[in-house]
Amino acid sequence: MFLSRKQNHRKFSTRIKKSRFYIKTAFFAITILLLLFGIYYLVFISDIFLIKEFKLTKDRTDCIDTNEIENNLTTEKYNFFTIDKKPILANLQKRFYCVKDLKVKKVLPDKIELILSNREKKAVVTSLGKEASISALILDASFDSSASAIASYSGLIKGDKERFFIDREGMVFDRALEENNLPTIYLAGNLKLGEKIAGDQIIKVLEIVEKLASFGMPVKDAKFISEKDLAVNSLPYVVFNLAADIYPQLASLQLILNKAKIDNRNISQGEISEKNIEFIDLRYDKPVVRLAPEK
Repeated sequence: MFLSRKQNHRKFSTRIKKSRFYIKTAFFAITILLLLFGIYYLVFISDIFLIKEFKLTKDRTDCIDTNEIENNLTTEKYNFFTIDKKPILANLQKRFYCVKDLKVKKVLPDKIELILSNREKKAVVTSLGKEASISALILDASFDSSASAIASYSGLIKGDKERFFIDREGMVFDRALEENNLPTIYLAGNLKLGEKIAGDQIIKVLEIVEKLASFGMPVKDAKFISEKDLAVNSLPYVVFNLAADIYPQLASLQLILNKAKIDNRNISQGEISEKNIEFIDLRYDKPVVRLAPEK
């Protein structure tokens, strides 16, 4: 059966319309792809958005050479949009142990401001050396839980080992060469710059030091008298069990101090008197409190 001329023309027109639609669609798709590729090339491949200027700002950080860091950064190729602070921070922390964090501020099209923050000094740690195991820090079995015993023990462990600053995370980040008012924590084993002290005991020690300061009991030093017991040289001396929860022990200590103030017999001008409470042992369910002998 033959189609009429009109039908053939209609069929041909439909094919033309479909062809034009396919051509337009293909052209549109190619245009979009080219546009996307152009944007990708412009942003990620070309030099337009390569960072050309680094500005380094130190937030209480005086242990780094800003010029050295800026020169090293400009030798690397960093893209404005894809720059990642993590590898930059990790690289800085490997070379400058005092650096804690890094903030990045961007200024279009090719400027970056890096704001460095430092680790805060919380205490001084000193090591008794590799040869000193924890047993070397343990008091003699005749230890009578008295301030005099701890005082003699303090003289026993003092040495000429290196002293380091640590932050609240237990990171050893700088040598303690200058005089300071921070408490000293004596540890067994060797300490190394740029390394974090293993375990959670050092975190507990720092929490204790901070809490005692809030009680008006600044800590001079702290030392382990066993693998889990910590003797704190403050006024008065206090012994903690670090294997147990330290917060109930701190609460007990606060109650003892408050009771001493209320009793009025352990007060000297509104503060706990050195001549009265000599020693507090918090390792037991019922803390042991010893008073200094009256003269």
